Amino acid sequence: MKFSRICSAIWLLIALILLPIAAHAEIGTAVDVDPFARVGSATLVSGARLSAGDVIQTSGQGQAQILFDDNTRIVVGPNSRFVISDIQMGSSNSANRFAVDAVRGSFRFISGRSPKNAFRISTPHATIGVRGTIFDLNVAGQTQLASLRGIVEMCGSSACVTLRARCSVAIAERGGSVRTPTSVSEAGQIIRSGFPYIEDQRPRLLPAFRSPVRSCARYEVPRRGIGQNEEGGRFETERDDPEEPDEDRGDEGDDEDDGGDDDGGDDDYFDY
Repeated sequence: MKFSRICSAIWLLIALILLPIAAHAEIGTAVDVDPFARVGSATLVSGARLSAGDVIQTSGQGQAQILFDDNTRIVVGPNSRFVISDIQMGSSNSANRFAVDAVRGSFRFISGRSPKNAFRISTPHATIGVRGTIFDLNVAGQTQLASLRGIVEMCGSSACVTLRARCSVAIAERGGSVRTPTSVSEAGQIIRSGFPYIEDQRPRLLPAFRSPVRSCARYEVPRRGIGQNEEGGRFETERDDPEEPDEDRGDEGDDEDDGGDDDGGDDDYFDY
């Protein structure tokens, strides 16, 4: 009996020692940071390793591009707050749980190798589940989501909306309601005003953090080669290749895109 108690005490001591280590395990890297970004009270710099519990904040000119160990990529845009709530890495650089909070600001999310049921992205108005997905978020008085590739589901307290079409939009309001735009005009206004990375990916984002976004052209988003320059004349397009086709990755039997493994190349972007 005495020996058993001693063994139990030893195992308890080991668990207490290892718990803080597991809680602060490094699970991602800030691969590119513009000025005026912080993690906690410290300045966030390119190459810094990140852990569960870290809080990232940017100023009006700040931006952080984060590569997680499961190849999930997240952009924290200007004037944003982002919390790495709970990421538990398993084997083969895949997360058993990937929970983050987009508290305020603009974001891009590109899912990586982790299974779709591991992901939980929360905002003050909604929770978001993904399946091989690329999407942008704008979090302010409401949460606006633009699905760029794959399938994404946004749920409020009483309902959910599933987006499958490229450049489709959902809105989560205060109070828990979730809806899609009531008109093409409303969708276009949201796309044009709420998602800076749909309008301008290059040179702001590294190639691995860009997405095919030509489907958003139906909302008349400004794009290089379409429009007028400052003198009122048309400017020429740099490239005008068709948007590349979807790839059916067959993830767990679903017919869907796996946005995490394709950065969209340099051809599919809007910028000025």
